[in-house]
Amino acid sequence: MGKLHPLIVHLPIGILLLNALFVFLSKKARFAYLSAVIPLTLLLGSLSAVAACITGWILSQNGEYAEGVLSYHKWMGIAVAAASLLLYFSKKHENVFAWIALVIGIMFTGHYGGTLTHGEGYLFSSTQKANNLPKEVARKMPDNIEEALVFTDVVLPILNEKCLSCHNNQKQKGKLNMSDTATFLRGGEHGAVAVAGNADSSEMIKRMLLDIDDKHHMSPKGKTQPTNEDIILLKWWINSGMRFDKKVKELTQTGEVKAIFATFNTKTDTNEHSILPIAFVDKADERLIDSFRKKGILLIPIAPNTHYLQANFVSLPSATDADVTSILPFAPQLIWLKLGHTHITDEAMTTISKLTHLTRLSLDNTSITDKGLAQLSTLSELQYLNVVNTKITGSTLQSLSNLNHLEQVFLFNTPVSSVALKNIKQKMPRTIFNTGGYIVPKWTSDTAVFKKK
Repeated sequence: MGKLHPLIVHLPIGILLLNALFVFLSKKARFAYLSAVIPLTLLLGSLSAVAACITGWILSQNGEYAEGVLSYHKWMGIAVAAASLLLYFSKKHENVFAWIALVIGIMFTGHYGGTLTHGEGYLFSSTQKANNLPKEVARKMPDNIEEALVFTDVVLPILNEKCLSCHNNQKQKGKLNMSDTATFLRGGEHGAVAVAGNADSSEMIKRMLLDIDDKHHMSPKGKTQPTNEDIILLKWWINSGMRFDKKVKELTQTGEVKAIFATFNTKTDTNEHSILPIAFVDKADERLIDSFRKKGILLIPIAPNTHYLQANFVSLPSATDADVTSILPFAPQLIWLKLGHTHITDEAMTTISKLTHLTRLSLDNTSITDKGLAQLSTLSELQYLNVVNTKITGSTLQSLSNLNHLEQVFLFNTPVSSVALKNIKQKMPRTIFNTGGYIVPKWTSDTAVFKKK
């Protein structure tokens, strides 16, 4: 019954506010006829307010919402329901002052309900992310990622975007609050969500890796999903001891982590034209989009108010060449495609070469070779290419020299030699080739030797 609250709660708001409008309009002679319907709409609004209070009270018992704002919302809701009933039975249905007080009560009740759902400050925040983001995370990321604080600059923004909407000071699903260090470490009703030094045994990671249709999968289906890069970074932080005070350069980085941080360090100028094509494109078939989402393929608009799409196979690591072929109907709309860590081969490149509007393509940790990569020379709009941890070599990269918009190519852990890379850079001077493998300067403590007296 509690889950019906979000549906029912909008009925009394709409009905009672409409009734208030009828009351004010009925004072004018030309709208006097509205007086006849005021008692009925007031009764409907009162009964729906009572129903909203009952379902809201049931919902509040699940322990997912913290006291404080919840208490304000609950008692204001009860006050509105009681006041509307009192107004109905008092027969003073058209008392203007009573309706002014009731409308104010509805506004405050709705505001506290919005705070519970979207977090504090939601009313004036441009996005929910800005609302939930702790002040210390809002600071500018250092130009050199190695100087960034691992938890504050890398981990916490991921938690904020993917987890805090359900695990914050106001809403605590599973009695879990991730809004600060202390509550994060305390965990939820099933105990700690992360085990320092053992990411594979950490409940948070286990749930992120579940099938998207599994009811225990996190984030829940329909919400923003953690990317493969997010999961790699979270596992790295947990396996490194889950330290809250260390900088990136102070923790040992795996090859995958180095490759991800390589993208952090690369800065290019961007504008509206580089993100979205100027040309108009028709909207893709919603039924077809839904069928892809049911398979576990994340297919969403690239930005608000646009029909251009991005496809992410992060939740379908078993994806094959056939799965890639099935995405061809979205060729006019698809501009971002992430196929990292899937089972695709060179055969899939034949399909991808037909997605001529692509601007970003991730093929990292797949089985593609030079033969497949050569087919991408048709992607004239391509700006970003990730082939980290693949078998491609320098000879094939030269076949991409005709891609005038190509700005970044990530080559970490590939057989591309330094000589080949030098030749490629001469042919493609405007393209940044990032090979990772950064060397961190040693600290004095790294080489200090301690001896007994």
